[in-house]
Amino acid sequence: MAKIPKFKSEKEEALFWEKHDLTEFEKELKPVKVEFPKPTKKLISLRLSPEQISSLKYVASKKSIGYLTLIRMWLSEKLNQELQTLRISEPRVIYSVNLPKKKHRKKSKGKKLWTKIDGEYWMTG
Repeated sequence: MAKIPKFKSEKEEALFWEKHDLTEFEKELKPVKVEFPKPTKKLISLRLSPEQISSLKYVASKKSIGYLTLIRMWLSEKLNQELQTLRISEPRVIYSVNLPKKKHRKKSKGKKLWTKIDGEYWMTG
């Protein structure tokens, strides 16, 4: 049984695997433990009419995805559009800042005025 060679580059490795099959090296392979991080999504409750749910399921089935995935996709797309609009048309309301030290952060009735969007902090209000 052949051994998997050491490769000098990714290109060399790609060429090798184009001509060989992983089953040729089964005895050389070792099982590894793979852990997947838990999703950082938060569960919310949303009330929709039966007609809306049926329509969502229909559209989702035509796209070969689940209807909850479709909702998340559409929500994400619309949210990104709105955030881009707010950044351009209302700079006095939402603007990018360097996050100040904790003692200088403003608070409004216990709610944070700082929101992290795309790795940047935005101040609202």
